[in-house]
Amino acid sequence: IIGGFMNEIVIREMKESDYNFIIENIIDDMNLEDFKKYLNDNSKSNSKWYYFVSTIDNKVVGIIFFSIDETKKHIARLSKALVFNKYQGKGIFKKMFNYIIEYIKNLSVEILITSVRKRCITETVYQKIGFIKYGELPRGLKNENNIYTDEVFYYYEVK
Repeated sequence: IIGGFMNEIVIREMKESDYNFIIENIIDDMNLEDFKKYLNDNSKSNSKWYYFVSTIDNKVVGIIFFSIDETKKHIARLSKALVFNKYQGKGIFKKMFNYIIEYIKNLSVEILITSVRKRCITETVYQKIGFIKYGELPRGLKNENNIYTDEVFYYYEVK
């Protein structure tokens, strides 16, 4: 039993057949077309993108996306890491994180970076698994309602 589940948590590359479930249950601020555009826009950047999902009984319960810039191949940027609400607090994020750490080691990545909204629960989660805060940008994030939030930057040394 892993994380209180009878069946094993499986982490695999995201497939197009996962998109609808992800939109409906995990990324609730995008529709399918916006999500496809987001993925397509990422593919046009100077970075190589990697998309993974975690599943239980072939049902997506979490996502984790990261990229590696072509000019800084020793650094990966974690851009999305989310677990479906009813599965939070069951060790799924930690398992996904450990999976991608092993994955990026094979790509010769030395540092994983990310940023989050200040005072959100993710800050605590990242600190708990070993991320180190290295900066803060006042008003670094702005939402569609023109509300600003401070952005906090973290790194994790891949060993």
